[in-house]
Amino acid sequence: MNFIMTGFMTWVTLKENKTMSLSGENNFVMDLIMTTFFFMFFTCLFTSRASRKAIRSKELPLIQWDSKTKLFINHQPSPFIGSLGIAFITTIIVTPILFGILILTENTTFSLCNYILLKSCYAALLAALLTPLVSLLSLSENSYDAPL
Repeated sequence: MNFIMTGFMTWVTLKENKTMSLSGENNFVMDLIMTTFFFMFFTCLFTSRASRKAIRSKELPLIQWDSKTKLFINHQPSPFIGSLGIAFITTIIVTPILFGILILTENTTFSLCNYILLKSCYAALLAALLTPLVSLLSLSENSYDAPL
């Protein structure tokens, strides 16, 4: 689903471009940075709200973390602030890795079709790797006390 939605939205917004490059005119740097940030932000926000409602209605169990993990999973004042924090941290960590791989493999210019494929695969990979972690964090006992 994420693959298809990202591909369609990219095509709609960039369909007039024939090529996309890492630098210069029609560069895709900000597009991938914003994709990473907003994907993680909305994933965290929606997942945390849904998890909290499920916990309160006893549909899902609350995860009890050990004391070392509790130090890592810090209580956030609200799902919105926590989602912003996770999105910011993920963007700072993941996008330099992606750009580094593109530069090292000398893949800095793409046709629009290939760029749509790259961005769709990237978004699907983010979803596959990070959504389960976000789901576990949203079920933690420290996030339960924050308001919906």
